[in-house]
Amino acid sequence: MRKQVQGKTKAGFEASLYGPTSKTYLALLLDLVSFEGLLDVLDEAAANQFIAAIVGAIGQKSQQNWLKSKFLIPQPSNRNQGKQDGR
Repeated sequence: MRKQVQGKTKAGFEASLYGPTSKTYLALLLDLVSFEGLLDVLDEAAANQFIAAIVGAIGQKSQQNWLKSKFLIPQPSNRNQGKQDGR
């Protein structure tokens, strides 16, 4: 919420009126939205922007961990590491 108006009441007290921010509106809308319905109305460009926003919010490291867990990306083996280091 952000302050939109500040003024005095009839009794002479200072008062502020607050209004929702864009993020507040988005949170309210996302609470109401059916994601299946959202996919029905998004075109490819809008879907790409939505993906970019979500991936940016998740962060690079979290994204990599998520991809590894969902798609079982093989990890490099550490078995030969000691031999390569001369141990």
